[in-house]
Amino acid sequence: MSETLQLVVMASLPIFASLILKLIFTSKTGQKLSYINQQIIAGIVLGLIAITGTEFGVPINGAVINARDASPLCAGLLFGPLAGIISGLIGGIERYVAVYWGVGSYTRLACSISTVLAGVLAAAMRINLFDDKTPNWDQGLVMGIFTEVFHMMMIIVTNSSDVRKAFEYVQLCAIPMILANSISVAVAILCTKALDEKHAFDNAEKKPSLSVKIQKRQIIVVSIAFMLTAYYGYSVQSRIAKEDIDEGLSIALYDAVAEIDNQVSLSLRYATELVAQHIVEEGDEADFKDMMVRYEVSEINVVDKYGIITKSSDPKYIGFDMNSGSQSAEFMQLLDPDGPEYYIQGFRPTTDNPDVYMKYGGVRIPGGFVQCGYDQEQMESEINYMVSGVAQYRHVEENGSLIILDKKYNVISYTVGSDLGWALKSGRVDPEDIIFANEKQEYVTNICTIDDQQYYFMYIVEDNYIVVSLIPKVEGDFSKDFSSYLNWMMQIMVFFALYVAIFIVLKTTIIDNIHEINKSLEMITDGNLDTVVDVKETEEFAMLSDDINETVDTLKRYIDEANERIDTELGYAKDIQMSALPSKFPAFPDRNEFDIYALMDPAKEVGGDFYDFYMIDDNTLVFLVADVSGKGIPASLFMMRAKTTIKTFAENKISPADIFTNANYELCEGNDADMFVTAWIGFLNLSTGELRYANAGHNRPLIKRKGGKYEYLQGPAGFVLAGMEGIAYKEQQTMLEPGDEIFLYTDGVVEATDVDKQLYGDDRLEECINSHLGETSEDICNHVKEDVDRFYEGAPQFDDITELSLKYLKYTDK
Repeated sequence: MSETLQLVVMASLPIFASLILKLIFTSKTGQKLSYINQQIIAGIVLGLIAITGTEFGVPINGAVINARDASPLCAGLLFGPLAGIISGLIGGIERYVAVYWGVGSYTRLACSISTVLAGVLAAAMRINLFDDKTPNWDQGLVMGIFTEVFHMMMIIVTNSSDVRKAFEYVQLCAIPMILANSISVAVAILCTKALDEKHAFDNAEKKPSLSVKIQKRQIIVVSIAFMLTAYYGYSVQSRIAKEDIDEGLSIALYDAVAEIDNQVSLSLRYATELVAQHIVEEGDEADFKDMMVRYEVSEINVVDKYGIITKSSDPKYIGFDMNSGSQSAEFMQLLDPDGPEYYIQGFRPTTDNPDVYMKYGGVRIPGGFVQCGYDQEQMESEINYMVSGVAQYRHVEENGSLIILDKKYNVISYTVGSDLGWALKSGRVDPEDIIFANEKQEYVTNICTIDDQQYYFMYIVEDNYIVVSLIPKVEGDFSKDFSSYLNWMMQIMVFFALYVAIFIVLKTTIIDNIHEINKSLEMITDGNLDTVVDVKETEEFAMLSDDINETVDTLKRYIDEANERIDTELGYAKDIQMSALPSKFPAFPDRNEFDIYALMDPAKEVGGDFYDFYMIDDNTLVFLVADVSGKGIPASLFMMRAKTTIKTFAENKISPADIFTNANYELCEGNDADMFVTAWIGFLNLSTGELRYANAGHNRPLIKRKGGKYEYLQGPAGFVLAGMEGIAYKEQQTMLEPGDEIFLYTDGVVEATDVDKQLYGDDRLEECINSHLGETSEDICNHVKEDVDRFYEGAPQFDDITELSLKYLKYTDK
């Protein structure tokens, strides 16, 4: 079996073990196990899988690679924190003692620590970052990468006395072990989540949380950083080594140049401060020429608070406006009371003459500032003085050298103890022939051979000197490869630590507080306006909490004001609606042929039910009950329209069927709200007892014949009014005799619902009304209303309740 196939098999074991455990725990038998017991079992099983990684590792060129750390990672991330810790301890302890039966001891401590850490880390991450839930596959991948990078680091740390050998192990093991362990964890997560169909459904339905989005974006950055590092670290090691050498050599150059420039700047600052002190003390008596000699500066200027040179060692500058050029204007910051006390400028062309280079320094004094400068000659003098000691005690890496030459390639300074520096200084080796031959460029790493030893070198040419940094090639090849690995691993570890730290900070300071605020907002949106948002950990959340509380208080005030206004307006609306219904009883005190009574109790302040009755001639009584779909103000408005429309057609003395047919046509017009009306209308001929009626989708009335009981009046119900154009309604007839009664109602009676969601129903209504035979129409309506109220038993009234009771007493006198 090939080494690659062996490693694939080893990496597959945690995956298969996780799948089997998942199947067991989701089965009926497994679900009976407690969460703790499931974790213990998973920890032990995956701990044993970790042991197989130790005992059956894959040998490659003297090193042994395995996928041991994937087991505790899978245990902790998939099955719980306790499982991860148990698995990590089993695998780590076994690896530590395995040396007694022949397992290698060189990486003993590093491997044991990393395996235990894998379990502990998985436990900690599941609790603190993943809210005790299984992470996504990409998060598991990052966890595997970090664990194995730590593993490689521990090999180096625990064998720091023999870094070269430790580094050889890392070079052999890093890539295969990182890939094996991280991919094993990622695939295990993918496979186990695929078994959980509900999880996939939930994720498809729900939007990702803020914490998940933050983690995903952080993981993307981690993945990119890892891939780039792996690519440059292993696929293009030679290029990385060269870049590292470039960095080491260039840093040495830049540091030397920066130190020289810093020393020159310090010298100019010190000289300028002394000149400024001298000018402040002596005023107009100050001798500029004497100060230039004494303090070794090439130019002295005094600038007033307006930026104008008032005194100068060169009279032509008197009256010069410092604001007139970008170079001189940089010193105007010294006139700002909140600005710096001094300012040192680089060696650059002057505003007055671009062909003249100067290095200026300025120091604030009362009423302005003093400016001193070095010209080309003075700069060369200062630099030659400064560079003599710059390179003496400066090393490049361990055995590299720094050499400073003048423009004629004479060595001015070099690292103490450097044979190379002495060879160049003594003239035994000509730098022009070796270092500067073949048109080699600045800032570019080249290779030269001096005394049969190869060096990486880089140089930089300044105005007055040349700096060369060199590293022995043998040292550079090893140290730079080692440094690239070490830096790469440290960056991964630091980035992962920052990733965790940043997310924890975001979670505790932002996400948790957002959840807390959302809980309060949820209570507020559920109607609990007395909820107070009290998240005060930071100024921003304190302001947000205060703003929400203030907004809710304002909302409560507006609601109270609106409720008062609405209550008032609804009171007016109720009065108007009730005034539109016949409410004076007895309704026809001069008529003794019948007794009629009706009531309407809206579920809200106003309702959609209505009743009506009126005489359209001396012998014909029209009465009806109707129910508009919906409740509240919209229903009440449509109710008024329907009532008026029906009455208008009824007064034209057309048949009940024609009334509904014409009313349906009118009500369908402009019915954008798609409301409809159920209605029952009857025409009673008081002389003959003939009752002609029509039903537009309404409840069947109850009718009682003289000497009998109430029964439901049978007959087909037509379609609702305003529901569809072109409906033709049918008229029905029956004969009433004196002593007969009829009871009309709306569905608010029979569909009344108690606390147990039970309906009042037709049978209960029939039983109630038959228990009050012989009573007046008013008594019957009131008894039914009382019975319905008792039935509610505290449940809210569901719908408007309307009743109409009619007793036919006698024929009209002829």
